[in-house]
Amino acid sequence: MSIESIGAMDTCLILDCCQNQPGRGIDAFLSREDDDLMTTCARDIQAAVRPQQTMRRLPATILVSSCSADQCAYEWQNEGHSIFTYFFLPEMKNHRDRGIASMISRIRNSVCDKAHELYRQEQHPFIKLEGSGDIFFPTGEIIPNPSDFKIQGDVLKKYVGNSDIVKIPENIRVIAGCCFHYARIKKIIIPAKVEFIGDDPGMNIYTNYENGAFESCDELETVVFEENSQLRSIGLYAFYGCRNLKSIIGLPKGIRTVKSYSFGKCTQLSENSKESIKMNTIPGGLTDNWNKDK
Repeated sequence: MSIESIGAMDTCLILDCCQNQPGRGIDAFLSREDDDLMTTCARDIQAAVRPQQTMRRLPATILVSSCSADQCAYEWQNEGHSIFTYFFLPEMKNHRDRGIASMISRIRNSVCDKAHELYRQEQHPFIKLEGSGDIFFPTGEIIPNPSDFKIQGDVLKKYVGNSDIVKIPENIRVIAGCCFHYARIKKIIIPAKVEFIGDDPGMNIYTNYENGAFESCDELETVVFEENSQLRSIGLYAFYGCRNLKSIIGLPKGIRTVKSYSFGKCTQLSENSKESIKMNTIPGGLTDNWNKDK
């Protein structure tokens, strides 16, 4: 399987070359045309960073090797690791904000010193970057950026950011109509305190307040409701026209109303998600029809 076929925007390939043979190091890996595997990998690394028409930016591809050309990668037997892995894993765990290239730069001297201490040999970790630059590991936590949101009290009136993955601020109770209209988001995380998605009778002072909170978010694939969600109502056209919406995760029980066309034209919505909406809405509260195209 080629790197390009993975389909990831950014790719990092890490080779801990414990069986590396001098003379067949990373330079050979990238350039030997008489070795089909080497040639294929080198070609795929270049192909992975070709810009596509649908991409917002050039992908990033990073190739990391635990040793350079004409070197061996050594084990640290007392620690049960290779020398490279021993230093790289803590760096990856504790300093994700530094990026992979920065991590390798930080551990290079430690790897070299330990290889010389244990084996009286040279071992220099190697890194090659292609495309848009360094790659950062996800931290596992998404923190809302206050400047991305226009908020009045506990009402989120408008999203003005440009992130793929968005977490709504914790203090929000109401997501106003048209709040995310046409936003290019792929995943939305809705905190537990949100009660109304475009449908709060007490807040009808807003124009089109209960219409189309996430309407026509064509790239939206996943909606996540956080644990102990207090959601009470999903308003008119809330997710209408979200053609790539596939999964709704964590929908709470006891939703009072799911109004008309709220999931209209969500042609990719999974059957499990549809069933979850039906089961978690109180009897008589669901007026949506999945097939309505109006």
